[in-house]
Amino acid sequence: MPDLEARIVKRNPPADLDAESKRVWREALQELRALGVWTEPTAALLALYVRSLQSARQARERIARRKTKQGEEAAFFSRGSMGQLVAHPDIGIARQAEADAANYGRELLLSPAARRRSRIDATDDSILDGYLGGA
Repeated sequence: MPDLEARIVKRNPPADLDAESKRVWREALQELRALGVWTEPTAALLALYVRSLQSARQARERIARRKTKQGEEAAFFSRGSMGQLVAHPDIGIARQAEADAANYGRELLLSPAARRRSRIDATDDSILDGYLGGA
């Protein structure tokens, strides 16, 4: 069986991520290495996690910009095909991306609760807890 050190893969963040997401990638990679669970197949799941966080953040930023420029109603609502008020699509995008990130984060053992369930011996002070809301 190959040595654990030989299985650890050095990986740069995907080029299409923005600066904030690349920072999250590096922090998550550091966490995964510290847990001893980083391997090449983990990279794809980490990319899904970070891209979900990026999508959620971008949707929340668009909501905040609309609120500043156009007011509360425009930030959270749009008009449906019959002229009725409906939730703005960015609300759904943010919520789904956040839920996806939480699921990927659990799979990656990035929350204290996930580590406890998997009986991973690590501190509860993950540098990534803020992204997952400590869930």
